[in-house]
Amino acid sequence: MAIVQTSERAHRECNSYSSSSPSGSTNSSRSDSALAELRALEAERDTAITAAEACSKTGTKLAEMARLLQQLALEKVRNHDEEGARQVLVEKAGVMEALEKGAVK
Repeated sequence: MAIVQTSERAHRECNSYSSSSPSGSTNSSRSDSALAELRALEAERDTAITAAEACSKTGTKLAEMARLLQQLALEKVRNHDEEGARQVLVEKAGVMEALEKGAVK
């Protein structure tokens, strides 16, 4: 949200520089500088959005994997395979740990 607000601010600054005095190299260089800053901020925003989407997808996949492992462990218990259930629950614990680490980011 802050990046979008900063981007909007840069747009306003860019427009105010270009409309304040149409003839002047100082205003032109300010405008170019503001436009370059705007482009950099927009690129940073796009990178942050891409990273957030990737983290979201990973979190969703890990949560689904944990759910499936829980079901598998229950199935193994029903089939009297306690050792297999333990192994599955150990694997689930690792998935949950990865999910928690991802949530911290």
